Amino acid sequence: MKRPFLQSTLRELHLVVKAPRLWATFAAVVLIFWVTGPYGTAERLAVVPRLGFWLVLHAVTWAIAIVSAVLANGLLREKVASGFVRMMIGAAVASIPIGLVTTAIGSATFSAIPTVADVMTDIATGLFLSLLFCTLTWMTMNTEFALELNDAGTTQSRPTRPGNRRPATRLFSRRRAGYRCFCA
Repeated sequence: MKRPFLQSTLRELHLVVKAPRLWATFAAVVLIFWVTGPYGTAERLAVVPRLGFWLVLHAVTWAIAIVSAVLANGLLREKVASGFVRMMIGAAVASIPIGLVTTAIGSATFSAIPTVADVMTDIATGLFLSLLFCTLTWMTMNTEFALELNDAGTTQSRPTRPGNRRPATRLFSRRRAGYRCFCA
């Protein structure tokens, strides 16, 4: 029995957002942008405002990309077999609002009036970066996410382990004959 689209999509969004690897990837990307100061932000912003700029920009754009990817996954599940391809389609579609938001945040931060060329450049950059970060996120989340959600949109039960321990947190369990590894 299929669940309604909205319920399934919200559940999937919850699974994505609660993944620690997503937040680790997000933090690493923000840190890289903060330290390197690309697009002239190193010259135009002090250290703390630059962190705020990149944190806000990435928080908003990643939220757009995640919601778009989850919606694309739900809408295209019947038509596209690969979860990665569905996620990439969602990321590509997200590049337009990401470009618009990037232009708006940049214009507000630097008190600049955007031109059509600026908007188009931000959309093209948004497309490239959205696909790049989507791929990076897929690579870092894939094993954990695949255990939580299969391509049919239903939860898969995790393999049961003695003491209900997860291999990432407890690799060894005390047995009579010594220690036994629970590596998969």
